[in-house]
Amino acid sequence: MKHLIVYPAAVSLVLGLAACGGGDADSEAGSTKAVAKVSVSDFVGVWHFDKEAMREPAVNSMLAELPAGATDAQKEQMRTMADSMLSSMVMDLTINEDKTYSVLMRVPGRSDEISKGSWTLADGVISMVEDGEDASKVAMGHLDNGKLLVDPPAGESELGQIVMTR
Repeated sequence: MKHLIVYPAAVSLVLGLAACGGGDADSEAGSTKAVAKVSVSDFVGVWHFDKEAMREPAVNSMLAELPAGATDAQKEQMRTMADSMLSSMVMDLTINEDKTYSVLMRVPGRSDEISKGSWTLADGVISMVEDGEDASKVAMGHLDNGKLLVDPPAGESELGQIVMTR
């Protein structure tokens, strides 16, 4: 799946949109987690990038881009830049009933990016594939306490799981 979100910093970070599927079994205790029944209507609609939930992973990702031996002042400057960019960016995922989706990414100073694709739902997990991409590059998501948790395909996100809200 092509990148769905570009997060500029000292170096642009490419993020992918997806969600973790998480299994039904709790391997440590050998017990089974209760999986709430979900339907298409639970996913359909507009989801927004949860800036507060993503603040720490974004800042940490940007700090990791600094050279070894960066000063405290440089680190604080990077934190400030990350906070500023995060607060001004927009990422909206629209999941449609017709099994299509689109992602709008808006970052000040850059052209809007719109990605489109198709999705399926099985066992409470939404699987999304961007148009024109290899079907093996699937983004998967699940609902947790009213939020859509999105894990990008392997190697496509510096931030890991992306949190989205209505």
